[in-house]
Amino acid sequence: LRTALAHEDAPLVPARAAQCEELAERGIHQRIAGDVLRRFALHEVLGDESARAHLAGDLHVLDLGRPQQALWCAVPATLLQAGGAQADAPYDVLDELAVVARDVAHGVVLEDASALLSPLCASSRGSALETWLRALCACASAAGRSLDLQVGGGGARSQTATDRLVEALAALPHVGLAPRLFIDHSDLARRLEDRSADAGYLAAVESLLLAGRLVPTWGTDAVQCVGPGLHRHAHERATLACGGAVAINLPRIALRAGPWREDRALELLSGAANAAVAALAELAAFQRRTRGSRPGDLRGRLAYAVTPVGLREALATLGDGDVRPDQGARLVGFLAEALQRAGDAKKLAVVLTPYFGAQARARF
Repeated sequence: LRTALAHEDAPLVPARAAQCEELAERGIHQRIAGDVLRRFALHEVLGDESARAHLAGDLHVLDLGRPQQALWCAVPATLLQAGGAQADAPYDVLDELAVVARDVAHGVVLEDASALLSPLCASSRGSALETWLRALCACASAAGRSLDLQVGGGGARSQTATDRLVEALAALPHVGLAPRLFIDHSDLARRLEDRSADAGYLAAVESLLLAGRLVPTWGTDAVQCVGPGLHRHAHERATLACGGAVAINLPRIALRAGPWREDRALELLSGAANAAVAALAELAAFQRRTRGSRPGDLRGRLAYAVTPVGLREALATLGDGDVRPDQGARLVGFLAEALQRAGDAKKLAVVLTPYFGAQARARF
């Protein structure tokens, strides 16, 4: 502690943490607290097998420095609005988002944002929407959490608000905590087709896609992706939360299997899926014990996520340098089925998602 306090700018190296594990804490107090919680999580939250797999780099349990918190939360805008869609409602929601953000480790997704922001889009004050977006960025920076937006289908008014929101986001400075916009790929394709002659709109969409701030999602009529590890079922209106995530090291599985040994790779992948779900079940049990007694926590459906990392590198190893998309499809499909079986056995909702791989990718 004395060394850390004397060198506040120097990074802390957590005990028993694998090499290159990144620390997310910004200040010295958060970094020390994160180090203590990380040690606690490795010793007391995860079982021996899960801790060994994490430290060895077979798996990466995301954000062990905050094991008591969910990673992400999705809140429909209607749950945060006190009244109707009056002009002040978007600003009132900012206060509620800041409160919700305290309960999560990474961020909050505001769903159905276009309906909430319609009054600002229709306002005669030309920069009303841009002003609100800058206020959202300020809230995210102060909270140290991402505050993202999601838009879905709707009437003509909602589509107009979505188009205006895309243009306003493209005009924002490229700051670190600028919001991302999650939109279903079919809705995005429809809007691009409808406005194919509008060069300004197309340029705004392209710039946001390149910056990673416009995120197309894929889903079905029954389940829609609304954020990282957040899959909303049809007619579901409550809060959603992603309680934790585990990344699987696919290149290591491929190296252990060897070239042209897809059968052996699938066998090892099944074991990795079971290990990942076991670690998530241990994390979920700890969160149930600690969160239930604390007032003010979010209430809603909770799920957990698994992210495959290094698919291209794994396919190159299995194909002896040749990357075959059909083989990648088989591996991902097999992993999805294995996770569903393992999750059902543990009575745990587990989703396969690509959103939690950046930190694990650098570490692996």
